[in-house]
Amino acid sequence: PEGTRRAPGDEPAYKYGIVEIYAQLGVPVVPVAHVAGLYWPRRKFLRYPGTVKARFLPPIPPGLSKDEFMARLIGETEAACDQFLIDAARGPNPPALPSTAVKRLQELDTAARTKV
Repeated sequence: PEGTRRAPGDEPAYKYGIVEIYAQLGVPVVPVAHVAGLYWPRRKFLRYPGTVKARFLPPIPPGLSKDEFMARLIGETEAACDQFLIDAARGPNPPALPSTAVKRLQELDTAARTKV
């Protein structure tokens, strides 16, 4: 729904067109989360070694309001992307992390500590 790759951990910029498609077609939407940007950065010729992981998330059923749908789409997709980012950073061969990913990992760590 963003129309392009963004730096891992960067603020999401979802396009609203998916909401209109969802509302008009009345069919479930299956979100997909991935962190390809860790290994194939936007606007970079270089690729980094690693495994790009993707996850098909549970379908979002039709019939939600546009605002409910968008909130759920963003919330579920970003939560899955955050988990991929955490897993990649803690893995045996972590990729070089852009500053946006480092910042997001710090935010997630702070949120986890204050939640306890």
